Order: sequence, then structure tokens, then C-alpha cells
Amino acid sequence: MKCQICNFSELKPDDKTCPNCQSDLEVFTLISNTNDLFRKKNNIILILIITLLISILSGIYLYIRAKKAITYRNEKIENLQNENKTLSETIENLRLGEVQEISNDSLQINTTESAAVNTQETAEVNTISTSPAVTEQYVVATGDNLWRIAEKFYNDGFKYAKIASDNNITNPREIVTGTVLKINKEN
Repeated sequence: MKCQICNFSELKPDDKTCPNCQSDLEVFTLISNTNDLFRKKNNIILILIITLLISILSGIYLYIRAKKAITYRNEKIENLQNENKTLSETIENLRLGEVQEISNDSLQINTTESAAVNTQETAEVNTISTSPAVTEQYVVATGDNLWRIAEKFYNDGFKYAKIASDNNITNPREIVTGTVLKINKEN
């Protein structure tokens, strides 16, 4: 530290008066310490402001993300409700025997209203058209699993469930070597 009056630079930190000009240094020391304190306070305030801004921006980001997730979920629920309503109407129409067409792969069922017999409405199936199916037999070999068999016959491992269903297999992971499986293939 140096004297602010005479610029004497050999002052010791604990000097209260300047040895050169006899000026009182306590005031200058107090001002210097106050400036250091203000600089430290300013740094703390700056850090708090930056932290506050980061918190606010994080909150806005999380709010927007949550709002998008809620919107997506609500749209999905609405789509499922519409699908459920459509399926319920279809089931009700089929129960009442009104004209409907249902497509599931290549299966089509047409129904028409029929006369009520003994106060009960009955539906008459006019046509059932399916593409011709070919049933093959396959003997399970050592190391086989339904996924590989489905890939072999259908070129799609996910059709293992069809093979399991067609053969009344309750646990697709446990098939026994030598079991004869029916493989239904459509032309």
C-alpha cells in the first residue's frame, strides 16, 4: 500500500500514519477495505443473478416439456377413445345385424338384417371370403425356437405368436424337439 498524499510506497500494512508526511492513513485504509467489500458483494450479487436466471430458464424449459408431454398424452387418449367408440359402434351394429364389412388381413365378413324369430334378432352371414390357406407340417429340431421357425416360413420372426396360437402352445419359449407344428400359410 502507498500513501495517497505523498505517494510514499514503503508503508507497512499496520501503519496508521505515513512516516513521510504524517498523514492519517486510517481513512484511506477504511475506503480501500470498503471498495474491496463492494467488489466482493458485487461478485456475490452477480453470481446470485446468474443462478436465478439459470433457475428461471430451467423452469421454463421443464414447463414447456411437460406441456408438450401432456398434449401428446391427451391426443393419444383422444385417439384411443375415438377408436374405442368406433369399435363399440361396430360391435353394436354387428349385434343388431346391420350391414358391416370387417377386414382382418384377407378375411371379410358381410352381414345383413334378417327376420326376427321369436322376438330375437338374428344375423345371417352372407359371404365369408378368405384366400386359400395351405397347411404345412414342421417337426421341431434341436435348437429350434418359434422365432426362427416364423422367420423360415413367414420371413417375419414376430409371427411366432401365430404359430403358437395355431398350435395351442401356451409358452412359446418351451417347445419340445420332435413336436409336429401346423404352419398355416396363405397363398
